[in-house]
Amino acid sequence: MEQFKQEDGMRFMLPITPNLSTGQRTTDIGDENFKRLIEAMHEGVLYSDNMDRILYVNNSFCEITGYTYEDLVGKIYSDFLIAGKDRIMMESKALLRREGIGDQYELQMLRKNGELVWTMVNGIPIQDEEGNVIGSMGTYSVITEVKKTEKRLKAINQELNTFIYKLSHDLRGPVASIKGLANLARTEIADPDGLNYIDLISKSVLRLDSILTDLLEIVRIKENAIYTENIDLELLVTSILQSISPQEELRKMKYTVRVEPGLTFVSDKKIISAIIHNTIDNSIKYRDPAKDINIMDLIICSFHNGIRIIVDDNGVGIPYHIHEKIFDMFYRGHIESKGTGLGLYIVKNGVEKLGGTIHMESEPEIGAKFVIDIPNIFE
Repeated sequence: MEQFKQEDGMRFMLPITPNLSTGQRTTDIGDENFKRLIEAMHEGVLYSDNMDRILYVNNSFCEITGYTYEDLVGKIYSDFLIAGKDRIMMESKALLRREGIGDQYELQMLRKNGELVWTMVNGIPIQDEEGNVIGSMGTYSVITEVKKTEKRLKAINQELNTFIYKLSHDLRGPVASIKGLANLARTEIADPDGLNYIDLISKSVLRLDSILTDLLEIVRIKENAIYTENIDLELLVTSILQSISPQEELRKMKYTVRVEPGLTFVSDKKIISAIIHNTIDNSIKYRDPAKDINIMDLIICSFHNGIRIIVDDNGVGIPYHIHEKIFDMFYRGHIESKGTGLGLYIVKNGVEKLGGTIHMESEPEIGAKFVIDIPNIFE
């Protein structure tokens, strides 16, 4: 029996060295317990040499593929087990193994009856005592039902996003009409109680319009392709600060903006704008009225192969027990919040869409700090 070792030095015994001339499993077995373990595994096991020739398969692998042991041993597995579209991928995996690198990936395999079966493969290189790669071993788990479920969920998610987009888009027309009628009524009604009702209607309509706008932004971020361009971050931040509504809320704060001079950045401008806008808006919404001065600092600087955005404030802060929930859809951390509960959800989705990360630090009554890292996107 031969002894093999993985790249990290962990050793294991291959229980079977097949006789290729007869195709039979008739070789020396040094550890019967290990052999029984391999044969009893629900996962399929395949061992091949550096020429992708199959040297050993267990019973589960035969059940997965529909082939017998004799059908498989001695054959080049990519010739008949791999669907055509995955053969190029498998060539790259074989190169990784020869370089001593293992990994995990999904693979469609072609059964003997012509059916395709999805599998999750864990592949590792096999080395001899001198560290030379002499083959590879893979375990194969069937995930066909998982892939079918993923496909169904993806279709459902697509339908839901389409529904949200259409509903939000179609409702904005009636909402705009109500806003206009409320403004018109305000000019023609003199009764104080009547004006109070009009103000209440206007506030409710503005809130609904804000929710619809945020929902449209979420769908746009999730569904639209990324459009890259060179972004003037200093100009973009200036534009965002001018557009934040209501302006009087921002004027109640002492804020500083520092954008690294000459900073160049390539990404999706609309998504970057949404990220910065909603993070700033979060600080404004959750400022602490009990404090004499409400402070917010915005810093944008280069970081590795991209930018770092820091928004730091001395607002009401976020209770520790809800730190994990603040990025959830429609979640509002404070009862008195006037927000839609979508701002930080938009930020999180935008950051993830661009391949970035977001980190939050906060203490109740002290403030909150958001650190967002986003890489350049070069195409």
